[in-house]
Amino acid sequence: VKVMEGDFRAVEDDGWGPYGYSILYKHQISLLSSIALCSLLSTSYVASLYLWRDALKIPRNHPTSIRQRIVSVSVVALLSPAVVCCFLDGGNCNMDKILRVVGLKNDDGFSLIAWRPVLLIVSLFFGPLVLNLTDLLLHSSWREELSSFSWTMPVTQVRNLIVGPVTEEIVFRSCMLPLLLEAGMKPGLAIFICPLFFGSAHVHHGYQLMLEGHMKKNVAIIVIFQFCFTTVFGAFVSYVFLRTGQLLTIILIHSFCNMMGFPAFSEMFSHAYRWLICPCLVVGLFVFIRMFGSWTI
Repeated sequence: VKVMEGDFRAVEDDGWGPYGYSILYKHQISLLSSIALCSLLSTSYVASLYLWRDALKIPRNHPTSIRQRIVSVSVVALLSPAVVCCFLDGGNCNMDKILRVVGLKNDDGFSLIAWRPVLLIVSLFFGPLVLNLTDLLLHSSWREELSSFSWTMPVTQVRNLIVGPVTEEIVFRSCMLPLLLEAGMKPGLAIFICPLFFGSAHVHHGYQLMLEGHMKKNVAIIVIFQFCFTTVFGAFVSYVFLRTGQLLTIILIHSFCNMMGFPAFSEMFSHAYRWLICPCLVVGLFVFIRMFGSWTI
């Protein structure tokens, strides 16, 4: 294993590496302790959403609820790196170490964005992007919509595209992965264990759906689907984070995926221009699979 400056060393694992992410790797905490800490971080993030008065009664998409939750999850995301660093390297915590652990700094200075992983995820959405572009161009009033475009962002978009991606990637990736690796877990295994906390953190949405009057059967289907979808997504960004060590990269990927949402396959297959959209969907999937290894570092 190549020893790096500042007593950091590259994480390597046969079949998955070499990983570009570097952390203090001294096995000073047990695996049970690291899982307990990850559970604590996940629980703290979700619990912070319900600390406000009437949080259980106000719909999650109500502007007041969104603003309150933005404040609470931001506090959790700011405190989590410092808390995690206290359990790494015997509690020798400083700002340089925090920045390294969360993926904002490496031996060459401050980490920026690795664009190839971003292009990789964009390629996966090539079909939906063509669908959206086609609908925009075919829309009779698209010029009016563009002319009336405003740079002011609704609070829901602030949550979905900025605060959500930033806070979730800090807590569920840049804080949890170092804990699991520090305990001696193999990177290849950590990629699949870490997202389970992320997927579980979305199960509470089922309670909100119940409050809105949805049937229990439908709520169960939605919750199971969301758990699976967020877990798979979490595995992908965990892999990218370990490969690049760059927090900003996975935040941008997360924001893009939130903007796109789950692909509307039924709409693509029934669209008047499906002869164009469907081949783009296949090409995007092929590029994603073909370039997965070389575009994730």
